[in-house]
Amino acid sequence: MRDFSADHRWLSINTATVRRQRGQEWPLLQILEACAARGYDLTAFRCREITAGDFVSHDLILAMDRENQAQLEARRPAGSAVPIRLFLADREVPDPYYGEADGFETMMSQIEQGVRVLLAVAPG
Repeated sequence: MRDFSADHRWLSINTATVRRQRGQEWPLLQILEACAARGYDLTAFRCREITAGDFVSHDLILAMDRENQAQLEARRPAGSAVPIRLFLADREVPDPYYGEADGFETMMSQIEQGVRVLLAVAPG
């Protein structure tokens, strides 16, 4: 398993969705398999929907695509100034459900690349 946080132990990362499907608390099998192939164990992971509290308790909110970014902006509570940016800065992480057969592998590569960039620019 890759330890991207070795020099950033102070960094806290959380994940949420803009819309959780009723009854869907675990990642889909394709995501579990793509993560497992790279050494990430998501068996304890549970999906949750973003809350108003997330806009208070986080310094930055990242969206995987522009549609999610717009949905997050629409859910922003009044008075919240937390930045909402694209995870890959200038491009989207394509939704793997609607792409080619290797979409989940591509998604993982893009996420790992994005994490490296975030850690490179993060203080610490």
